[in-house]
Formats: sequence, C-alpha cells, structure tokens
Amino acid sequence: MRTLAVLSTGIGAAANALGPDIVHLHWLGGEAMSLAEFAELTAPVVWTCHDQWAFCGGEHYTPDDAFVTGYTDRKRGDLDAVTFTRKKRLWSNFRPRLVCPSEWMAGEAQRSKLAKDWPVITIPNTLDVDVFSPADRDASRRSLRLPGGKILLFGAQAGDVDPRKGFDLLEIALEQIGENQNVSLVTFGGAERRQSMVAGKTCYELGRLTDQHALAALYSAADLFVIPSRADNLPNTMLEAQACGLRCVGFDLGGLGDIVTDPRHGKLVPPFDTEALAQAIVGNLQKSDRMAIRRDALARFGPEKVVGEHLYLYRTLMEETWSNAR
Repeated sequence: MRTLAVLSTGIGAAANALGPDIVHLHWLGGEAMSLAEFAELTAPVVWTCHDQWAFCGGEHYTPDDAFVTGYTDRKRGDLDAVTFTRKKRLWSNFRPRLVCPSEWMAGEAQRSKLAKDWPVITIPNTLDVDVFSPADRDASRRSLRLPGGKILLFGAQAGDVDPRKGFDLLEIALEQIGENQNVSLVTFGGAERRQSMVAGKTCYELGRLTDQHALAALYSAADLFVIPSRADNLPNTMLEAQACGLRCVGFDLGGLGDIVTDPRHGKLVPPFDTEALAQAIVGNLQKSDRMAIRRDALARFGPEKVVGEHLYLYRTLMEETWSNAR
C-alpha cells in the first residue's frame, strides 16, 4: 500500500480551528490529509507510528533501506522517492513527537534520513482487557462450532491475499507437520467464510470478525496463535491473543520480540525459516498457563500502564510549550 498525500482534505484546518493544546495523529493513509496540511498544524504534534509511512516515502512498510539514504538510488519518477522529496521540502519545519509502539519501529525512525532528529518515544498499544480475557476452551469451541483436537489460529485483515501477512509461509510450515498431530487450522480476517483444506489440514475460515467478544472466544478456543508475517510493528492480534492467555509463535522480526519475551509466551524463530516455524508450532501446542501469560501481557500492554505513559507525555509536552511561550 502507498499513500502519496497530495490533495488537501480539510482535516488540518479543522484541527487548527479547535485550538487544541496537542494534536495526536494516528494512521493517516488512504489520502486522509495532504503533506502540506501536516506542516500547517499549529499545535504541538504527537504521532503514533502504526507503520513506517511517517518517515518513509509513499510506502507503509518498506522492503529495503532506501528511507535511510533518502532514496538516492531510485530512478527518476519513482513514486516513493518523489513522495520522500516532497516530505523533506514541505516538512522542513515540521517536527512531531513520534510514539512508536515497538522498539523496532523506534529504531527504524531513528535510522531514517527524514526523522532522525525528531524526538522518539516507545509506548506500546493497549486493548480492552475486559473483553480480551481467558474463557473456558471447550465452551468457547462449542459456541463457535469448532472441532476437538489441537487448533492452530491465524488471523489478519486480508491475511489470505496480503503477502506481508505470510500465509504462504504458514502453508509451507504446515506441510512439514506430521499427520499424527491432529491439528486443525482456523483463520479469520479473510474475504469469506468457508471450510477448506490447507497443506492436508482441515481449515475453518471464519471470514471477517467484527464482534470483539466472538474474537476473544476464538482466542480462548485455540491452542496456539501463529503470525508468519514478513513485516510487522506490534500486531494487535498478538496482544489480544496474549491477553486471552494464548501462546504465540512467529518469525523474530519487527516488534514481535516486544511481545514474546519469555518461553512461556511462545517462540520466535529466524525470519522465513519455515522448518523452524513448523517445529515451534509442534513444540508449543501443549497446555499452557493461560493466566500467567495474561498477567505478563497486562503488565506490559494493559491500559493503566499505556494510558499513564501517554498522559506523562502530554503533560511534558504542554509544560515545554508553556515554558517556551513565557
């Protein structure tokens, strides 16, 4: 996905008209506002980086280090290089405070040619821990009409078609899991609801789930959550899974290492090593201490901690603004 941010939408002017003490930006892809409108914001800006777009060209996740060098090796007319050059020009006096949900994202921002001098802080995302909490596994399965045996869960928006989500890598890993494991695959976030076969395993595709309570029941019904992404920040699905006490396995990249920090949380393997992923899946399907996993998740990603860190950031930024105005 790419966002060029060419046309003004009026969001910047609307924000200025409110006269806020702080403007906190989140994901602004899909041409939500123009590059010029960012620079015209009059209040101090906090910007949470849900992907890399804030400090790259037009891409939201970059496949290389062009954002570090300033896209100097790109051909004339390359959209990412053009967008990066426009950002450098239009944002010459724009200096937002970046909030990065993962240590990886913070490091990427500090490596970038565009944002290397911007202030950066790491504050993780949070979630509704009252909704996402462990429930009885068997009751959850009955409510969702899921089978017995071991259930491996995969979920991502458009995960069946977005290469970044790595479903093809999961298929390769599943081919390496023996038939005697009695494993079923359950997926959500795809385009449709159906039953199919994936790498010789029965796959229950639940389609898009918009009911958070049903999603929480699905995490409780599963034995393991797998996230084979090729690139990711701090995936909400992993936070939701951990809050429900579910182990996670995936590749050791992006912000996943901020989530799986202990063997009881699951396992991360070298990026794109599908054999190691298959071994991690088999090795983590056994029963786990769900309440211990949840306690760890709440200590790191719970609302009390995350909201407190945001409030401290806001107070600090406002005090700096008032001090400079004297």
